[in-house]
Amino acid sequence: MLSYQHAYHAGNLADVHKHSILLACLRVAIKTWPSMTYVESHAGRGRYDLQSAEAEKTKEWRQGIAQLVSAEGLEGPLNHYKKFVLEFSKAKRPNDLRWYPGSPAIARRVLRRADTAILHDLHPQEFDALHGGVGGDTRFDLRREDGLVGLTRLNSRQSDAAPIFALIDPSYENKGEFGAVLDQLKALNRLSTIMVWYPQLTDHRHGALEQWLGEHAELSCFQFKAVDPSATAGTKMYGSGMGLVVNNAPNDVAKALRRQMKQVTKSLAAWWTASESL
Repeated sequence: MLSYQHAYHAGNLADVHKHSILLACLRVAIKTWPSMTYVESHAGRGRYDLQSAEAEKTKEWRQGIAQLVSAEGLEGPLNHYKKFVLEFSKAKRPNDLRWYPGSPAIARRVLRRADTAILHDLHPQEFDALHGGVGGDTRFDLRREDGLVGLTRLNSRQSDAAPIFALIDPSYENKGEFGAVLDQLKALNRLSTIMVWYPQLTDHRHGALEQWLGEHAELSCFQFKAVDPSATAGTKMYGSGMGLVVNNAPNDVAKALRRQMKQVTKSLAAWWTASESL
């Protein structure tokens, strides 16, 4: 199935969680390695129009990124993320927010000339939009294929090449994707760093994946009330999970990445608690 389109959900609370951590960890990575390869399993289109019919239908971004960029007193990585989104949208004030950066747009702004990126996406419309957004950037290799297959291929070839920083971020529209991602994580032992996002659902189908991450990786969970009004009763998302798997990065790199994840998680919890009390 390729029915999922992220334009309906861009900038929601899960995106705030996922992308604020991604930005913080990418900033650590470029300060550490002279060059690296950034890889995405499910890239999406890269940037999203918050005034589109899709975004306006669900209005999820109003509870997510719109609230966060309006918040005062943010510090550290979460404040960097807020400034990044406002700059990307060319918005001087929160009310001017129009464009939301997906993970490819974040990577494009952060990566250096010496870095490369491989972005996978099977959805024809999303891939075309992605190609239109970053296709002219010679650092980016866009591949219309299953990103989990692509990561397996890279894992088998990884040796002394540039470190690989991977983001696994499926839509999880099929129940089997949770198991497929877990199987991949167990097998991808040569990639330097892997970040994996997953939704926390009321039917708890994410349980095995979350348990494994809790035992083998740094885990960040950001919980909130369900924001998808179109979801069926058993599959509503009540939270967002983000795992960080460090395979062969130096210890100081691993510590810096984990520290950033913990700091973002703590800041998000404080911001969300404050916003709920308003």
